[in-house]
Amino acid sequence: MTIRKAKLSDTKPIAEIYSHHIDTGESCMFTDPIHETEIREMILNLKEREVLAVIELDNDIAGWGILKMYSPRLGYRFTCENSIFLNPNSLGKGIGKELMSWLMVEAKSLNFRHIVAKILCRNESSILFHEKFGYTTVGIQKEIGFLNDQWEDVVIMQKLIK
Repeated sequence: MTIRKAKLSDTKPIAEIYSHHIDTGESCMFTDPIHETEIREMILNLKEREVLAVIELDNDIAGWGILKMYSPRLGYRFTCENSIFLNPNSLGKGIGKELMSWLMVEAKSLNFRHIVAKILCRNESSILFHEKFGYTTVGIQKEIGFLNDQWEDVVIMQKLIK
Protein backbone atom coordinates (compact mmCIF):
# COMPACT_ATOMS: atom_id res chain seq x y z
CA MET A 1 0.00 0.00 0.00
CA THR A 2 1.16 3.49 -0.85
CA ILE A 3 -0.41 6.72 0.38
CA ARG A 4 0.36 9.99 -1.35
CA LYS A 5 -1.13 13.36 -2.15
CA ALA A 6 -3.52 13.21 -5.08
CA LYS A 7 -2.38 14.33 -8.52
CA LEU A 8 -4.51 15.61 -11.37
CA SER A 9 -4.01 12.24 -13.08
CA ASP A 10 -6.00 10.67 -10.19
CA THR A 11 -9.24 12.51 -10.94
CA LYS A 12 -10.95 9.64 -12.77
CA PRO A 13 -10.57 6.94 -10.08
CA ILE A 14 -11.37 9.44 -7.31
CA ALA A 15 -14.55 10.49 -9.15
CA GLU A 16 -15.53 6.84 -9.72
CA ILE A 17 -15.12 5.97 -6.04
CA TYR A 18 -16.97 9.09 -4.91
CA SER A 19 -19.79 8.49 -7.42
CA HIS A 20 -20.20 4.93 -6.15
CA HIS A 21 -20.78 6.27 -2.64
CA ILE A 22 -23.18 8.88 -3.96
CA ASP A 23 -25.13 6.16 -5.80
CA THR A 24 -25.49 4.05 -2.66
CA GLY A 25 -26.77 7.05 -0.68
CA GLU A 26 -25.02 5.81 2.46
CA SER A 27 -22.05 8.14 2.78
CA CYS A 28 -22.74 11.69 1.69
CA MET A 29 -25.39 14.27 0.88
CA PHE A 30 -24.67 14.54 -2.84
CA THR A 31 -27.28 13.14 -5.20
CA ASP A 32 -25.61 13.44 -8.62
CA PRO A 33 -22.44 11.65 -9.70
CA ILE A 34 -19.20 13.61 -9.38
CA HIS A 35 -17.29 14.24 -12.59
CA GLU A 36 -13.53 14.32 -13.07
CA THR A 37 -13.67 18.08 -13.66
CA GLU A 38 -15.14 18.59 -10.19
CA ILE A 39 -12.36 16.51 -8.60
CA ARG A 40 -9.81 18.48 -10.62
CA GLU A 41 -11.22 21.73 -9.21
CA MET A 42 -11.22 20.25 -5.72
CA ILE A 43 -7.50 19.40 -6.02
CA LEU A 44 -6.59 22.74 -7.58
CA ASN A 45 -8.51 24.70 -4.92
CA LEU A 46 -7.05 23.02 -1.84
CA LYS A 47 -5.89 25.59 0.68
CA GLU A 48 -2.39 25.62 2.14
CA ARG A 49 -3.31 23.38 5.08
CA GLU A 50 -5.65 21.05 3.19
CA VAL A 51 -4.80 17.76 1.53
CA LEU A 52 -6.51 15.20 -0.65
CA ALA A 53 -4.70 11.87 -0.50
CA VAL A 54 -5.05 8.59 -2.33
CA ILE A 55 -4.11 5.09 -1.26
CA GLU A 56 -2.84 2.70 -3.89
CA LEU A 57 -3.01 -1.07 -3.79
CA ASP A 58 -1.53 -3.09 -6.65
CA ASN A 59 -1.11 0.12 -8.71
CA ASP A 60 -4.82 1.00 -8.43
CA ILE A 61 -6.44 3.75 -6.40
CA ALA A 62 -8.18 1.84 -3.61
CA GLY A 63 -9.52 4.89 -1.80
CA TRP A 64 -9.08 8.53 -1.04
CA GLY A 65 -9.36 10.86 1.91
CA ILE A 66 -9.39 14.55 2.54
CA LEU A 67 -8.52 16.98 5.30
CA LYS A 68 -10.10 20.37 4.82
CA MET A 69 -10.53 23.47 6.93
CA TYR A 70 -13.60 23.26 9.13
CA SER A 71 -14.40 26.95 8.69
CA PRO A 72 -12.75 30.05 7.22
CA ARG A 73 -13.29 31.85 10.56
CA LEU A 74 -9.99 32.53 12.32
CA GLY A 75 -11.10 30.98 15.59
CA TYR A 76 -11.45 27.59 13.86
CA ARG A 77 -7.93 27.66 12.32
CA PHE A 78 -6.85 24.61 14.35
CA THR A 79 -9.88 22.53 13.33
CA CYS A 80 -10.24 20.41 10.22
CA GLU A 81 -12.82 18.04 8.82
CA ASN A 82 -12.04 14.68 7.30
CA SER A 83 -13.70 12.25 4.92
CA ILE A 84 -12.61 8.87 3.59
CA PHE A 85 -14.08 6.96 0.65
CA LEU A 86 -12.97 3.47 -0.37
CA ASN A 87 -13.41 1.47 -3.52
CA PRO A 88 -16.01 -1.18 -2.58
CA ASN A 89 -13.62 -3.89 -3.84
CA SER A 90 -11.05 -2.71 -1.28
CA LEU A 91 -13.12 -3.19 1.86
CA GLY A 92 -11.78 -5.47 4.59
CA LYS A 93 -8.13 -5.12 3.55
CA GLY A 94 -7.03 -2.57 6.15
CA ILE A 95 -6.99 0.23 3.60
CA GLY A 96 -9.30 2.51 5.56
CA LYS A 97 -7.20 2.01 8.68
CA GLU A 98 -4.00 2.92 6.85
CA LEU A 99 -5.57 5.97 5.23
CA MET A 100 -7.10 7.24 8.49
CA SER A 101 -3.77 6.77 10.30
CA TRP A 102 -1.99 8.72 7.56
CA LEU A 103 -4.56 11.53 7.66
CA MET A 104 -4.27 11.84 11.43
CA VAL A 105 -0.47 12.18 11.22
CA GLU A 106 -0.88 14.69 8.40
CA ALA A 107 -3.43 16.68 10.44
CA LYS A 108 -0.96 16.96 13.29
CA SER A 109 1.84 18.02 10.94
CA LEU A 110 -0.47 20.71 9.51
CA ASN A 111 -0.91 22.06 13.06
CA PHE A 112 -4.51 20.96 13.53
CA ARG A 113 -5.66 20.07 17.04
CA HIS A 114 -9.20 18.98 16.33
CA ILE A 115 -10.68 16.77 13.58
CA VAL A 116 -14.42 16.70 12.89
CA ALA A 117 -16.31 14.01 10.98
CA LYS A 118 -19.93 14.30 9.86
CA ILE A 119 -21.53 10.91 9.21
CA LEU A 120 -25.04 9.83 8.25
CA CYS A 121 -26.46 8.21 11.39
CA ARG A 122 -27.48 5.08 9.52
CA ASN A 123 -23.85 4.53 8.40
CA GLU A 124 -23.05 2.45 11.48
CA SER A 125 -19.87 0.97 10.00
CA SER A 126 -18.36 4.44 9.54
CA ILE A 127 -19.32 5.47 13.06
CA LEU A 128 -17.70 2.31 14.50
CA PHE A 129 -14.64 2.86 12.30
CA HIS A 130 -14.16 6.38 13.65
CA GLU A 131 -14.69 5.21 17.23
CA LYS A 132 -11.77 2.79 16.80
CA PHE A 133 -9.58 5.84 16.16
CA GLY A 134 -10.75 7.61 19.30
CA TYR A 135 -13.44 9.81 17.77
CA THR A 136 -16.33 10.56 20.11
CA THR A 137 -19.87 11.57 19.28
CA VAL A 138 -20.58 15.16 20.28
CA GLY A 139 -24.05 15.48 18.82
CA ILE A 140 -26.67 14.49 16.31
CA GLN A 141 -28.22 16.91 13.86
CA LYS A 142 -31.80 15.68 13.47
CA GLU A 143 -33.33 15.69 9.99
CA ILE A 144 -30.64 18.00 8.62
CA GLY A 145 -30.54 16.37 5.17
CA PHE A 146 -33.14 15.12 2.75
CA LEU A 147 -32.18 12.25 0.42
CA ASN A 148 -34.28 9.76 -1.51
CA ASP A 149 -37.53 11.16 -0.11
CA GLN A 150 -36.50 10.80 3.52
CA TRP A 151 -34.99 12.96 6.23
CA GLU A 152 -31.47 12.10 7.35
CA ASP A 153 -29.84 12.57 10.73
CA VAL A 154 -26.10 13.28 10.87
CA VAL A 155 -23.81 12.40 13.76
CA ILE A 156 -21.00 14.83 14.53
CA MET A 157 -17.85 13.14 15.80
CA GLN A 158 -14.57 14.68 16.92
CA LYS A 159 -11.03 13.67 17.69
CA LEU A 160 -8.61 15.83 19.65
CA ILE A 161 -5.03 15.51 18.47
CA LYS A 162 -2.49 15.69 21.26
